[in-house]
Amino acid sequence: MNPATGWDFYWYKHTLNSETKKKKTDYYRVKIDSVSDGGQYWCRAGRGKPVYYTQYSDALWVNVTVSPKAVVTVRPDERVFRGETVALRCDIKWGGDTEWTYRWERERTNYKHNSVSTQELNISSVEDFHSGKYSCRGQKNTQYSQRSDAVTLNVSAEAQAAVRVSPQPWLNEGDSVTLICEVTGSSTGWTFSWFRDDDRLSDSSRGAGGSYTLSPAALQHTGVYTCRAERGRPAYYTKNSSTQTLWITGESVSQHL
Repeated sequence: MNPATGWDFYWYKHTLNSETKKKKTDYYRVKIDSVSDGGQYWCRAGRGKPVYYTQYSDALWVNVTVSPKAVVTVRPDERVFRGETVALRCDIKWGGDTEWTYRWERERTNYKHNSVSTQELNISSVEDFHSGKYSCRGQKNTQYSQRSDAVTLNVSAEAQAAVRVSPQPWLNEGDSVTLICEVTGSSTGWTFSWFRDDDRLSDSSRGAGGSYTLSPAALQHTGVYTCRAERGRPAYYTKNSSTQTLWITGESVSQHL
């Protein structure tokens, strides 16, 4: 049909009741971004006032398939410390249930691993030279997945815990105080243990999430506190934090006035 003769063109997707795309041209460009862009398409033309419509065209099927894409995940984190155990896992998105074999690459060099077909790449006692960009892809018979985006593994020196106190280390009986334990430069996957005068506190579970709260504080809570963090299996332990002393004295005189 010649668009120069006054026709407008109406395009439909999936159903004839769908939102209409009105065009002056007799072609319709579809940008294919996902599987949902596939389906049935129709058109019809119209001109004049009132509009005279042609019959609908036959449906045209557009089939969209997605190329499987490899995805890398890292446990416990992309930033790790010397001596930790690291696991990199390659999964195939849109890959179906069929078994894949896997190939790992590190930067621009094939990573030399005992089994290039393994889905999970485990590095025990990671060292500085393991730092770098890792990617993977899958193979199923003659089909290859898209290569994964690279993940960057950063290996740092031994992890160090640090402790701070809020609001202050000088307290009266009955006050509340919170000790906060953090791992310098890392926040993922840690659990924490607390020590007073070098003895591990039996209620360290109160330190879940890196904080340890005393409320109300009592005289026997006076002491020198440190913390330590751990994560992974087998467990990797940070160095103990520097010390933080708490001083708890008798109830404030002002409370009895």
